[in-house]
Formats: sequence, structure tokens, C-alpha cells
Amino acid sequence: EDPTKPLAFLSAKTATENCDTMNVVLMNNPGNTRQCVALIGGQYQSYHVQRWMRRPDNGGKLDPKMPLKLTSRAWTAAGRQEFPPPKQRHVKQHQEKLLTYLTEADNIKSRLTQLLEKMNVKTVVVLTCNHGQS
Repeated sequence: EDPTKPLAFLSAKTATENCDTMNVVLMNNPGNTRQCVALIGGQYQSYHVQRWMRRPDNGGKLDPKMPLKLTSRAWTAAGRQEFPPPKQRHVKQHQEKLLTYLTEADNIKSRLTQLLEKMNVKTVVVLTCNHGQS
């Protein structure tokens, strides 16, 4: 095989005919940067995707002179964090909602157990929905 020649273009059917399993990586290239993809095997059941960027430590746009740095997916090519940490008041609101769940969980389990005993069954499916998703 000549390494100077490009890889053959295959149909999806031909490319996957010998696959028993397949991992698919979906990605985007916002800002049309010079993006590279490295597929590295040998990791035991690892499906983690790391992102590396040539960027300053404390913000600022991409700089090709900088070394590649491990970066969260929240960094943009312009050097902004797209996912800022939540404000303290939001953290407190969510902790209060979680506390409601945690204080009621034992009571709900007890009520479900009693209901199952009355119905003479051992299994029940309980569906829940995130607040705001219903």
C-alpha cells in the first residue's frame, strides 16, 4: 500500500461490512478552525473524547504559536467560556429542590412498597421527569 496515495472513498455498506461493532464520533468545527482528529486505540473500554486547543491559559483567541492544551468543550475559538459556572443563587435554588426529593424519597419508597404488597406484585415501573421537561 502506497502511503503517499489518498485513502479510497468507500460506501458506508462497504466500509462497515467487516464491523461487528462500531464507534461513531460526531463533531463540529465552529469557526472553521484547522481541526485535527486523532483516533487512538488500546484504551480498555474508553470512549472519552478529549479536546485540545492552542490557546492562552486565561482566555483569548486561538494562537497557533501556543502549545496544544487540554481544554473543556466550553472554550470557543474566540477564547470565551460558553458554559460559565452557575450563580450562587441558582446553586441554592437547585439544592433546595434536590433537598425536597431527598427528604421525600424514603416516604415514597415506603408508600410504593405498601402498594405493591396490596397488589401482590414484586415489580413496579416508576417514571420520573425532569422539572421543566414534562
